[in-house]
Amino acid sequence: MDRNISRRDVIRVLGTSGLAAGMGAFLPSGESRADPASRKDAPPGVKVQGTAAPPAKLVGGKVIQPRRSLPLLAQTDVLVVGAGPAGVVAALAAKRTGADVTLVERYGHFGGQWTGGLVLVVAGMHDKTNKQVIQGVGEEILKRLEKLDRGIINRRPGVDPTVDAEAVKYVMVEMLQEADVRVFLHCWGVDAVMEGDAVRGAVFESKSGRQAILAKAVVDATGDGDVFAAAGADYEHIRFHVGLVCRIGNLDKVDEAKAKQSKRPPRRSIRRPPLRPIPSVRLPPPLPPAPFPPACIRFASPAPTAPRCSHPMPFR
Repeated sequence: MDRNISRRDVIRVLGTSGLAAGMGAFLPSGESRADPASRKDAPPGVKVQGTAAPPAKLVGGKVIQPRRSLPLLAQTDVLVVGAGPAGVVAALAAKRTGADVTLVERYGHFGGQWTGGLVLVVAGMHDKTNKQVIQGVGEEILKRLEKLDRGIINRRPGVDPTVDAEAVKYVMVEMLQEADVRVFLHCWGVDAVMEGDAVRGAVFESKSGRQAILAKAVVDATGDGDVFAAAGADYEHIRFHVGLVCRIGNLDKVDEAKAKQSKRPPRRSIRRPPLRPIPSVRLPPPLPPAPFPPACIRFASPAPTAPRCSHPMPFR
């Protein structure tokens, strides 16, 4: 290229795409200046307005969120929050009863830790006699994976098979499309909608702001109990060890003789500074040394309050 690309060039290329609209979302309330409508050469009819929702305000050193009504994203018979294996199976099972089903997922894919976390071994499907005792929709997923090239390996009696993460995502998309389940991706559940002591829906945070979905029945498949915790139910905060999972390919193509002759890199130890307690903040008790797999150490702790944000993308 004979010149650098300017911000104006990027917006011109993006045109009316979602990314161009998303850039405007970071600007103050009012007409978006990043939108092509602010230029004389913009296509007709393109205009982005700022949100009408009042922002949070700093009052007396405290952040105050003004009371406001939330846009209704959808109304459904069954709302499933979380599209991991449990959420996808719950949505498919509910749809087969004839119910109108909406599935909401915080990430841009299905499968949860099974796919995104690379927890690829399917364990717990056999009893002590190696007889498979788990069937249902989960077994349907595994049978579909068998039809894909290397979608699943070690699929035989008494053995825990291993799946390919991208193949599982594909199969789940296929099954949800066939069942005509309404899906919203990139939506993070942040609150429950209550009517008395009954859960009537959930609130989701996204690039489109805070929106609500009402339902006759709500299934909490978040994996962390986000919905029922927000609804006021009792829960335990469990702390446990986690690992960093990775995949390495083409090891079967490495020349074993040359590999043995290669020089091994030196091991480097990482020195971590000791944790210093923050004034007025109570830290959880330290974990004792645990064998592998580590046991869960339980202690009382308030609910997590990390900011949650993404944007909804209808999936049909």
